[in-house]
Amino acid sequence: MRLPSLFKSPSHQQFVYKPRFWNEKKEEIEQRIKEAEARQNGDLDAIKSSVSKTFKRGGGGNRNYMADSNYRVQQTRRSNMRLVIIIFALLFACYLLLR
Repeated sequence: MRLPSLFKSPSHQQFVYKPRFWNEKKEEIEQRIKEAEARQNGDLDAIKSSVSKTFKRGGGGNRNYMADSNYRVQQTRRSNMRLVIIIFALLFACYLLLR
């Protein structure tokens, strides 16, 4: 049995959770549409932000991406060929030393 007290004990707190749906792609599309409309209207700040975003992404020049990727493929092949040659040279040197 409980004794009566002068102080009331605190009741438990309830947590109310109301879930929301967030569509990230839709929000990104809406943001792009707003930026495009601002650029078409000649808003100078929108044009500046567009240019700065382009440079941050790495597309700030008139590069030919196909030529750039072709160069990378060539460099990768050369590197792999060097690696194969070095491995064969080391294997041949080990063969000569053990013989």
